[in-house]
Amino acid sequence: MRKWIRKWHKKIALFTSVVFLLLAVTGSVLVYKLEIIKVLVAPDLNFTTSFKSDDLAVSLDRIRIVWGANRVQLVKAPSRHEPYWSVYLKPGGRRLLRTDNLTELTQNLWALEVLEFIREMHVTFLIGWMGHIAGFIFGLFLFFLLLSGIYLWVPAWRRFSFNRVFSKPLSRGRALVSHKNLGILLAAGLLMLTVTGTVMNGWRISGWIFPVDISVNHQSKATSPSEMLKTKTLLDIALKAVPNSHPTYIWLPNEHEKYAKFRMRFNDELHMNGKTVVVIDPSSGEIILLDRSDKASFFKRFLHIMWPLHAGYGLPIFYGILLFSLGCGLVRLIYIGLYGWWLSK
Repeated sequence: MRKWIRKWHKKIALFTSVVFLLLAVTGSVLVYKLEIIKVLVAPDLNFTTSFKSDDLAVSLDRIRIVWGANRVQLVKAPSRHEPYWSVYLKPGGRRLLRTDNLTELTQNLWALEVLEFIREMHVTFLIGWMGHIAGFIFGLFLFFLLLSGIYLWVPAWRRFSFNRVFSKPLSRGRALVSHKNLGILLAAGLLMLTVTGTVMNGWRISGWIFPVDISVNHQSKATSPSEMLKTKTLLDIALKAVPNSHPTYIWLPNEHEKYAKFRMRFNDELHMNGKTVVVIDPSSGEIILLDRSDKASFFKRFLHIMWPLHAGYGLPIFYGILLFSLGCGLVRLIYIGLYGWWLSK
C-alpha cells in the first residue's frame, strides 16, 4: 500500500508541478492585490466614512451620465479596502474613479492590467470556463498529494526538525527529508487553500449546470427610462430590505439589464463584498428576489466563507501574511521535490 501511494504521489506531483507552481506564484501576488492598487494607482485616496444613500445615488447618476447608462455593466461602491469607485464598462473594461469628484484615476494603469492578467491566470488559466473545470480537477490532485504526503510522513514523525525544513538540499536524501518536513509544516494551510479553491470552482461549475433565472416568474413592466424609479428610490428600497448593511456591487437597469440588482454587505459580515442579493423591479419597486446571507442555510454559509478564507481580502493583516507565506512555501516545496527527483534520475 505504501509503495503504491509513494509511486502515485511522485507521478502526480511531476505531472502537476508546473500548474501548482503557477498557482503558488500568482496566488501570492493576488494576496496583496488591493494594497498594490492602493500604492500604485490610488496612493492619495482614503475612505473615511460610509456614504449616505443620497450621496450614493447622486454619484451613481453622474457615473451613468458621464460613461453612458447602457455602457455601464456594473458599479462597485467605495469601501475601506477599496477607497474608489470601480466602474465596469462594456466595452472598455474596469475604470477607477475618485470619490470626491468622480474623475478617473490614471496613474500606473498598467498595474491594473497586469493584476487582471495574473488573476485570470490564477482563476481560469486564461482558457475561460474550461479553466474552472481544470482548476477543480487539479484541486483534487493537490488534495491527494497532501493526504498521501501526510500518510508517507507519519512513520518518521519523530525525526521532524525545523533545521531540516530549510536545509540546503545538496543530496537526494537531504532533499527528500527537507521536502517531507516542509510539506508537513505547510499541510494544514495548504489543505485549507485546496478545499476552499476546489469548492469555489465546483460551485461555479454547478451554477452552469443548474442556472438560476429570476425572470421566469416575473416580467418588468418598464419599457423606457422614464417609467423607471429613480436611483435614490431603488437604493432606499434595498437598504430598507436589508438593515445595517451597505451596497457593494450595483447593477442599475438599462437596455441590457431589466432589473435593479444590489449586492449588500452587513456591517459585521466576513465576506468583504457581502453575499446578500436584492433584485428590484425598476417600474414598481417590487422586490423580486431577496436572498439574505444572515438567513442562509448552514451549507450556504459554509460556501460563503470559501472566498474570504482563500483570498484573505478583508481579513486581518496577519492572515494575508500567512497566505503569502503558504504560497512561497509551496514554491519551495515544489522546487525541493523536483530537485530530489532530478538527482535520482
